[in-house]
Amino acid sequence: MTQSREGAARSEPVDLNPAFEALVARIGTRIGRKLALALTEGMQPSGRGGVKALCANPSCERAVVAKGLCKSHYNLMLYHRRKAEAAGGATSSRRRTRRGTSQA
Repeated sequence: MTQSREGAARSEPVDLNPAFEALVARIGTRIGRKLALALTEGMQPSGRGGVKALCANPSCERAVVAKGLCKSHYNLMLYHRRKAEAAGGATSSRRRTRRGTSQA
């Protein structure tokens, strides 16, 4: 039984290099295409030759300013956040008090 194992170990290995290289090349090409599509999706060229992301709002095609939103949608988000804080009774930390009065 040991002789058959030794005989199997001595057989010539199959040369997989050409097939393996072809497989790696195909996978690399596919990964490259998918990466390129993922990186360019949701992007548009800017005026300076770079690429700017688009607003996260599906119906908007303007460039991102902050937090993935364009200027209009960012300000709208701030408006709704502040309105919700005011309705909840929470005072904004940005609100100033008059001098000489205590904030209670």
